[in-house]
Amino acid sequence: MSTAVALFQFELGYTVAKNVVLAGGWYGADGLHHESFTIAGRSVDTGTNAVNILGGTVVFYPDPHKGLHLELLAGLAAIVVNSSETGLSSSHTGLGFGGGGGGGYEWWISSNWSLGVLGRITYAQARIPLGGEGLGANGVDAHLISIGAAFAATYH
Repeated sequence: MSTAVALFQFELGYTVAKNVVLAGGWYGADGLHHESFTIAGRSVDTGTNAVNILGGTVVFYPDPHKGLHLELLAGLAAIVVNSSETGLSSSHTGLGFGGGGGGGYEWWISSNWSLGVLGRITYAQARIPLGGEGLGANGVDAHLISIGAAFAATYH
C-alpha cells in the first residue's frame, strides 16, 4: 500500500568522520487516508495507517560547512493498521523490517543550530496478526511505502 503521509523523526547522533554522522532514533510516517486489504476474499477498509521505525541512520554531508545532506536508515518497524469497519478490532500491529532514505538542506542560523527541510521515502514490511477477527485468515502481509517532507532542526 502507499499513501500520503506526515513524517516525523527524533534522533541523536555523533559525528564519526568529517562528513559522516551516525544516529539512532525513532522515525515515523502517519498515513492521511484509508486503504483496503483483501483478506480471505473479503475487502476490509482501514482507517489511518502508520509505521514507526526504531533504528539507525547514516547521514552524509558532502560539504560539512554547507547544509546538503543525504541519509539512509534501517531498523525494526511497527506497522499499525486501524480498522474502520464495524465489528472488527480498532487496530492491529505487526513487527518487521523498515528502512529508507532521503536528503535535504539545512541553513545555519547560529554556530550550533541549523534549520531546513528533509524529503524521505520509507519502506516497511510486517505480518499483521488478525487472530480472532473471524476473517478466515490469521494475518495479512503489509508493505508500506511512504514519501513525504519534513521540517528539520539540528543541534550540531
